Amino acid sequence: MITRANVNVSYLAQQMGHANITMVAKVYGKWLTESNKKESDRVWHELQKVSSLEKGR
Repeated sequence: MITRANVNVSYLAQQMGHANITMVAKVYGKWLTESNKKESDRVWHELQKVSSLEKGR
């Protein structure tokens, strides 16, 4: 769910019955790192689109 569905980690931890994301990070840290890379790439792509629109004005 972390890497495929882009689920909010805090929400996921709550649904799993954890008090916070610490347990999720300890157990699934490898996937969190992969997810962060994907999210960074996605955000960068979106920022480039916005920048292109701004230049076209």
